[in-house]
Amino acid sequence: MNIKSIPVLPLRDIVVFPGMVAPLFVGRKQSVNALNNVMMSDKKIYLITQKDSEVDNPSFENLYKCGTVAKVLQLLKLPDGTIKVLVEGLDRANLKSLNANKDFLSASIIVKDKKIKASSKIKALAKVVSEQFEEYIKVNKKLPSDLSSNIKNINDANKISDLVSVNLSISLEQKQELLEIIDLEQRLDKIYSYLVSEIDSFQVEKKIKGRVKRQMEKTQK
Repeated sequence: MNIKSIPVLPLRDIVVFPGMVAPLFVGRKQSVNALNNVMMSDKKIYLITQKDSEVDNPSFENLYKCGTVAKVLQLLKLPDGTIKVLVEGLDRANLKSLNANKDFLSASIIVKDKKIKASSKIKALAKVVSEQFEEYIKVNKKLPSDLSSNIKNINDANKISDLVSVNLSISLEQKQELLEIIDLEQRLDKIYSYLVSEIDSFQVEKKIKGRVKRQMEKTQK
């Protein structure tokens, strides 16, 4: 069990997964102090999502209990005092306790082991999820088409699950749920069900739009 203490960056309205690169805008004094602290050491910070984004000073109760250890790739101080930071998610980690000193929040966390031996069932599930994700990319025009070739080049089932999770059009709570599922087989199962549901929704929406368009064309004749 790998327990460590690390500065915390509470997040509003975003869940960051391992392997995900995300730009964040940081303005809260404690969060700015936490970033300044990690830039003087190993640039590692713990990203954890708030249950209520309106809360300015989140307590242990207002934070989800699973987050992501991330590395700061880039930090830019803006004229208004806020910071734009580019982070890359590394590992899932569970929150054990929160420690508030006068400068910033830090946490005791347990980092989850990524080295999961892929069973034949997990490999088969990852393949099915990859194929379904390619179908999802075809119907969801908001996603870049090169994601399809990206996923074909990934053999690690864990990485496949996180890449797909990042790009699903699901709620914050549903993304958090996927982050919290440590069992890879369960996670891939859940992701597959979301993909099937999302593809079905897009197809229904497309049919409705097509029918409305045909009706409008008829009335215009």
